[in-house]
Amino acid sequence: MKETDFARYLTQFLAVYLPGHLGSKKNTQLSYRDSFSLFLAYCRDVEKLAPEKLMVSQTLLKVCRLRSSIRPTPISFFSI
Repeated sequence: MKETDFARYLTQFLAVYLPGHLGSKKNTQLSYRDSFSLFLAYCRDVEKLAPEKLMVSQTLLKVCRLRSSIRPTPISFFSI
C-alpha cells in the first residue's frame, strides 16, 4: 500500500517532533494522538475521506471549507 503524505507527516509529528524536538510530556502526546483520531474519524464518517488515502493538500482544502462555513457566535457569560 502506498503511504500518503498525511500519514507520513502525522507519524513524524507524533513520533519524532513532539517527544524529541519539542520535549512534550507523555500526556500531551496522548492528547494529540486522541485529537487526530477524532479528526480522522470525522474525515471518514462525515467527509467520506478514507484516512489511509488522505493527502495534506486535500485535507487542508476540506478544513478551510469547514472553517469558512462556521459563523462565529459571540458568547456572553451573563447569559449562561
